[in-house]
Amino acid sequence: SKTEDGKFNQFDKGEKLGCGGYGIVYKATDRHNGKYYAIKSCDLTNLGDKEKFYVLQETVHLIKVASDYVVEYNYSWFQQNCLYFQMELCWGSLSDFLETKMNVFGRLQGQLMTDIELYISYEIFRELIECLEYLHQEQIIHRDLKPANVLITKTGISYTKNGTKNRRFVKICDFGLSKGFYEYRLAGDKQTPDKGTVGPYMAPEAIQDDYNHKIDIYSLAMIGADIFEIDKDNLQNFR
Repeated sequence: SKTEDGKFNQFDKGEKLGCGGYGIVYKATDRHNGKYYAIKSCDLTNLGDKEKFYVLQETVHLIKVASDYVVEYNYSWFQQNCLYFQMELCWGSLSDFLETKMNVFGRLQGQLMTDIELYISYEIFRELIECLEYLHQEQIIHRDLKPANVLITKTGISYTKNGTKNRRFVKICDFGLSKGFYEYRLAGDKQTPDKGTVGPYMAPEAIQDDYNHKIDIYSLAMIGADIFEIDKDNLQNFR
């Protein structure tokens, strides 16, 4: 990260895409090249030391886990007591997809999914499993896994550093609450309702001091229930 007072002026700010962690994400256009990006703005003014640490930590983890499994991080900078992240712009989130997929596939409430919808749902979930597996291989617990933090790219095509073409549509974003495997035991580091995965996506163990990467797997299962329209209460009975 760098301190650049005029950096954000390089972009034309567009629509608000959502809120994540301690920031707000906007669609933005680079005036120099006309390309679209997602810009996350994190106002540090009223944050305590712990919250500031989380915001700065997101930069560290985005750099560490840079890959096709994670939203592409381009740059970050400080400006007027805000930390900005410049990232790739994706088509939308899994949350957007879940809200519209019945209409897209011409299905009414209560009707079973068609084979095509099942196949696409399976592919999305499979790629999400691979994303989470990669994070855990890199010793990172996401701690805030939910449909809004799962992004779907526009083309599904990316290239590795050696030029190999990959076809992936699903990426994970928002690492403001992520932790290394050996960091999660810090005192007072619980997932409370206003910070971290909430509601049906939060593992019961997450409100305790003693948890591990399996809280992400619980969140993954709850997301799978959304994708395949499985009753979450019935799913939780198998814990």
